[in-house]
Amino acid sequence: MLSQDVGPLFGYVGPELCIVGNVQEHGLETMPEGAFRRLVEETVQTGMPGGSFILSPTATPFGWPEMTELTQRNWLTMLDAGLAAGTY
Repeated sequence: MLSQDVGPLFGYVGPELCIVGNVQEHGLETMPEGAFRRLVEETVQTGMPGGSFILSPTATPFGWPEMTELTQRNWLTMLDAGLAAGTY
């Protein structure tokens, strides 16, 4: 799995700490769009309760000299899936 289940992490850190990331950058660059969207949706649904989560890749894609088309599409997919999940 390319995204760790953040749910158990909240039990360790509590509401005092915000977790950022949890979408592996490798998935951003390699996964088919549909599978990547599902991964992002699952990550957001797990991270949303309690409000101490910021959706982000684990690292910024740095394709050289440009990001691949798949990476660009997945980046936009991540933003779209995050926005579709709503605010909390």
